Amino acid sequence: MVQPYIINSSILPDLLLLKTLSHNQLFQHEKAKKTLQTLEQQTNNEALYKQIVNDLYINNKPKKFKDPDIAHKLAMFIPGSGHIYSGAIGEGIINFLLNASALGFGAWHTYTGYYFTAYVVGVTSLERFYTGGKRRAENLAEWKNTENANKLNLQILSYFESEISKYQQ
Repeated sequence: MVQPYIINSSILPDLLLLKTLSHNQLFQHEKAKKTLQTLEQQTNNEALYKQIVNDLYINNKPKKFKDPDIAHKLAMFIPGSGHIYSGAIGEGIINFLLNASALGFGAWHTYTGYYFTAYVVGVTSLERFYTGGKRRAENLAEWKNTENANKLNLQILSYFESEISKYQQ
């Protein structure tokens, strides 16, 4: 709710723009779109805000939120699948191959009777690759979310920079 003393203030557009950027950072795109539409109604530059809403929220849907917990759970089920979910396909394939190699190494050395080598090298490597892969998938999802939110916010700010440069010329 906008306070009554702010409604007629000249800082209201700046506050609503900041609110829009904050909603984008939190992946609340519908709230950001509504805030921009409110801003469109309360300023004298309706065309700019309408263009931003159309370009970024209606014509090009913002990228979806990648849940770090889902990435972690996928990586627990099939090593590397959390990476692929997060958008790092090559890294997911490498993670899967590392886990499969460590498992194969341990299984082969167990089969041939080298139990100590199977445990020390195979099992410990598998454990490291497996737990590291789960954490990495979670971190990749968080980084991808931050990157997507920052790109969207930079696109919004670029509209304002182009508008400011028109007035400076």
